[in-house]
Order: sequence, then C-alpha cells, then structure tokens
Amino acid sequence: MGDDMQAYKDIFVSESAEYVQGIVDGMLQLEADPNDLEPVETVFRGAHSLKGMSAAMGYERTADLTHKMESLMATVRNRQQAVDASFVDLMLRAVDTVKFLIDDETNGCADVDTEQIAAELLSRTEGRTAHASPQAL
Repeated sequence: MGDDMQAYKDIFVSESAEYVQGIVDGMLQLEADPNDLEPVETVFRGAHSLKGMSAAMGYERTADLTHKMESLMATVRNRQQAVDASFVDLMLRAVDTVKFLIDDETNGCADVDTEQIAAELLSRTEGRTAHASPQAL
C-alpha cells in the first residue's frame, strides 16, 4: 500500500472513531431523554459522515450499514418513530458492528457478518408506523 493510501486510512480510522463515539454518546443521551432532538441530529450526522467516508475509502459494507443506521435515524428526525429502549439497543448493537467492520475493512482482522443487524435496522425503518408515538417526540 502506498504512503498516501496509508495516510488516508489512518485519517479514516481516527475520524471514524470520533463519529462512532459521538453516535454512542448521542444514543445514551436519547435513552436518558427521548424527547431531546439534539442527540438525534448528532447521531444522524455521525452515521451520515461515516457512510460518506466509508464509501470514499471503498469500504462498502461499512457504508451500507451506516446508511441503514442513517435511514433509521431519519425516521426519528422526521418524527415518524419514537425512541424507546429497543431502538437504543438496536442502534448501539449496530454501532458495535460498525466498529468491528471498520477494523475488518482497514486491517482485515475479522470476518464480520452484518446480515442480521442490517435486517433489523431495515425492518425497524420500514415498520416505523408500528412503533410511532407522536407524543414521544
């Protein structure tokens, strides 16, 4: 790998760690106060930024999973879905998977299976009306 590519990879790993931490912090804030929209924006932007950075680096699995996270957060952002304990749990499990994916795609350390978590994110996004609670947000 060339020096430039290694430099890009190092920047990606550093910046993605910041976005991942921001998503985790935002989800914990949402768990404490589901009516606070500020952490919704933080989590949405973090997932969006991770998606774009991953796609630019050619890390398609990370880009795909973070896209699904972003889409799910958009349902909260648009007040189509409320945040509850199962929502927070799903997003935290997704961000854990993203951490493993980033490690896998940058270092080839593990074979990460994203099928289950991706299906859960998609199902929750598409089934948003079943979980919507207009009073919650």
